[in-house]
Amino acid sequence: MKNKFFLFFAFFLFSKFFVFSQEIFEVKKLMITSNVKGILTIEKYPHKELHKNLKCSCPINTVEQKFCNFFNINTKEDLINFFKPYNVPQSYSKEDYLDKMKIYDKSNNFYLLDSKYIFDYGMSKDIFIKYINNNEVFPKSVYSVNYFQSFDNDLIIKEMGENFDVGMFLINSNTNKTIDYLNVLKDKEIDITLFCSNFLENIKSNSVKNNLQDLLDKGYSPFFEDKINETIIKGDVLQKTYNYKRTLHDMISGIVLANNKISKKEISEKYNIPIENLVKDSLSVKEVIDVNTLNNDFTIVKFYDSKTIIKTSYEIIDNDLIYKNISLLGILSKLNLDFFVELCVNNKSLKFPEANKLQPLIKNSDGSININKLADVIEKNKILLSKYLDE
Repeated sequence: MKNKFFLFFAFFLFSKFFVFSQEIFEVKKLMITSNVKGILTIEKYPHKELHKNLKCSCPINTVEQKFCNFFNINTKEDLINFFKPYNVPQSYSKEDYLDKMKIYDKSNNFYLLDSKYIFDYGMSKDIFIKYINNNEVFPKSVYSVNYFQSFDNDLIIKEMGENFDVGMFLINSNTNKTIDYLNVLKDKEIDITLFCSNFLENIKSNSVKNNLQDLLDKGYSPFFEDKINETIIKGDVLQKTYNYKRTLHDMISGIVLANNKISKKEISEKYNIPIENLVKDSLSVKEVIDVNTLNNDFTIVKFYDSKTIIKTSYEIIDNDLIYKNISLLGILSKLNLDFFVELCVNNKSLKFPEANKLQPLIKNSDGSININKLADVIEKNKILLSKYLDE
């Protein structure tokens, strides 16, 4: 799976410290716009009703079962246990959330499953369950969406974050019409970011006229007063796949440290790494890089004398999962942070002459850095770049 990352700098700051300081280089809030490729799968459900406090009949170990179990949460303790070891997302941790959910104890208030959208990035998946919310509090039945992330065999409900545009599209569009529209483009790579942006222009302005206007489903959209009086037709499961690309926004902060050994107990406590993952009694940390990418927070901890550790707040990630995909995480895990930053700067570098030589080979026509090209350049120039690589 190929991922292209185009880098644009909102702003960045890097500092060099005196010799006596352990920190010798730092980069803060390096903003990146990334263009990621993958496979989109849309699955149309046969409009299955979900009623609260009834046993979930969805297949086990599926996102549908996870969604059904979440719908049936009744107590704060249930909510906390459902998300463990993660924190409960802010939108679900509000004091009145569970009180509002009590309305679904009545049989006339229920969810009707509509469709599932899966964005497969290779390294992770973003999964959206779209359903019709039948709720007597609302003036009409409306589309709603729950967002799940699947990473390293884990499945968790998350805040929309970067996926706000996709969420807005889903609660305002008709899935059957969307599938028909995308089927015409099945041999093309669909720019999901542009697609959602153009579609949402139809909601922002009544004067906008484009070929996405017919995808609007005003009957179930929460932004229109139109009501649906038609009987829902229950059909067979329909599944379609498409090639897509999406624009995401990433953030990098990190430090390069001097070679200074400290005990593994100190490293474990400082960087929240289980001590069993540290193979030596004392280690020297080389770089610590915080990366927000693919709607998740990662930390890369490199050592002068041990294997790199890649982690989230709650778990250690298998390095092979990162390395087998061309990604920002994979590049930062192998390439020295200070050299990576110099590659992204247009001015000539006295410290890194190799960066001056390689910059023209890894740039797009607009002057931005292409991570896909950078990965290829690194592979072909391993001898030249050996002193900047952690392999």
